[in-house]
Amino acid sequence: MVEPDSPDFNPEAATFIGECDVVRYVMEPMRFKKIIYKVRKYVQDEKIYKGSAPATPLLNSQYTSSFIAGLAELRYLHCMPLENAVEYFRAHGFDLDKGTAQKLVSKVKVHLENLYRALGPAVVEDNYICGDETYQKVRLQAATPSGRKIKKGYIRVFVGMTTGLVYFFYDDGSRSAEVFEQHIRGFNGAFQCDCYP
Repeated sequence: MVEPDSPDFNPEAATFIGECDVVRYVMEPMRFKKIIYKVRKYVQDEKIYKGSAPATPLLNSQYTSSFIAGLAELRYLHCMPLENAVEYFRAHGFDLDKGTAQKLVSKVKVHLENLYRALGPAVVEDNYICGDETYQKVRLQAATPSGRKIKKGYIRVFVGMTTGLVYFFYDDGSRSAEVFEQHIRGFNGAFQCDCYP
């Protein structure tokens, strides 16, 4: 509640006639928390008992899933080079070693690749799939004979309409039917697309 702050205003003499909403937007930059768990140990009947701190997604790691997800978001969703992500963390109060960041991203990459490998077959198990493709300009490592360093590459997507799973795939930018057929192999159901020949 925001009350009038004029020196002439007397709340006992005034009659309330209503209120209005005034909106202000605030940005709170990323925050880091260091949580220390006091893990207690006991001995009983010559056996040691020890408490368990919450598990982390990566074995022998201090970093929680939210921390790793934040780093992976900067790296993969925002295409931020790792050096920039480390500097971004530093600017927001957390000094992350570049080597540690590299190891975290490498481990996450393995998990994401395993998830991706399982996603394609899971989508093909749906009985109703929608699919399409779009193109993106792709930078080439070496120039073509005509001197071009960029080509048009196609990315395809399948959406399992029953499961809601989405699967993107890319095969060197090819738009050929063989690429499509390879990924749809084993599908037995309705496939909806834009009828491009």
